[in-house]
Amino acid sequence: MRNTAPVVEDVTEAYSGQMTTLAFDTYRFVKDLTAAGMKTEQAEVLASSYAGLVNDQLATKDDLKTLEQRLTGEVNLLRKDTEGLEQRLNARIAYAQVASVVVLTGVIGLFTFLAP
Repeated sequence: MRNTAPVVEDVTEAYSGQMTTLAFDTYRFVKDLTAAGMKTEQAEVLASSYAGLVNDQLATKDDLKTLEQRLTGEVNLLRKDTEGLEQRLNARIAYAQVASVVVLTGVIGLFTFLAP
């Protein structure tokens, strides 16, 4: 049985910005489809559609690497923000503990003073 699945070849870099595109061998795809009995015109339309899908919808390793770096940066910013919030929360808790001790000391002192 002959394999007529789309052939995606090596990743090629197109440095017009950060875009990376996948090379889709449309010639081989059309050749395989016509060898399997499909009309050339139909095979060419299908190859063009598949090439558009491959280039528009699939992420390359470089795309994933860029996304990973961006997400890592975002996570690091969130960690820094969380650390700052944690320090402020710990400071508020410490302030509340000191205030509680002062109030309790005052209440105990007041009861001790008022006791006969």
